Amino acid sequence: MVPRPGRGARRVLLGHGTATGVEAADLQAIAAALPPRGISVALVTQPYRLNRARSGSDEPSLDTAWRAVRPSAAELGVPIISGGRSAGSQVACRTAEELGAHAVLALAYPLLGPGSPRELLATGRPTLIRFGTDWPAAPEPTVLRNIANLTAFDGFTAEGLRGVERDNALTLFPRFA
Repeated sequence: MVPRPGRGARRVLLGHGTATGVEAADLQAIAAALPPRGISVALVTQPYRLNRARSGSDEPSLDTAWRAVRPSAAELGVPIISGGRSAGSQVACRTAEELGAHAVLALAYPLLGPGSPRELLATGRPTLIRFGTDWPAAPEPTVLRNIANLTAFDGFTAEGLRGVERDNALTLFPRFA
């Protein structure tokens, strides 16, 4: 875990995806932008990156590693926003309720393959999903596919879809309202 200084009312814990590490541009941008706003950030390296092997990249191993990091992040005694990009966002979603995360930040969440909108809904927490027209790092076909998948998904109520589009972001960062 690489902490970024910042003292405030929240801490954001971010894990990376399988194709990148904590050096991913979006994670670095968040790690640079939030501390001046009083929100501390901790970038978490997944275990398979530490041992340089693909073993440990399965869901149970990633979730176990996330559970092990959580107590260190909680030492500040402030609410934790659990998040990450791609596989890191999936870990955050799966463990948010169990670990008492205040909210979830899901970057580049894979809506096809291992991820699903149902996993996003199961967080039990306000969840900001950044992968659509508001996520400039994604190629246009990916953005269009994800928008279609989210709007076609029958598990969202009108209120839930509004949350995905904007309202959850305001819950995570109310001072930006």
